[in-house]
Amino acid sequence: MSDYKKVKVEAGPSGWGGPLEISPNAEKKYIVCITGGGIHPVAQKIADMTGAEAFDGFKSSPEGNSFILLLSAVSIIRGYLVAILFSYLLYLV
Repeated sequence: MSDYKKVKVEAGPSGWGGPLEISPNAEKKYIVCITGGGIHPVAQKIADMTGAEAFDGFKSSPEGNSFILLLSAVSIIRGYLVAILFSYLLYLV
């Protein structure tokens, strides 16, 4: 059994939002990282600090529950927006 630690993440000088408290447990121990380039350094740092396990979500799915999902939002959102725009343009034609 692993020892899990609670970590509090606060916004930096140009950040926003309230503090995020991260506390994995035996049932929710995976940080799923979907960035297309392996495990992101931020996901690995959180895993190292909490005792959780970082997991590459592009390769497969973890067995059990996840408690954090880290996305590379720019590339994923850009792809969705292009697909939506293309679908809409086809609808207009």
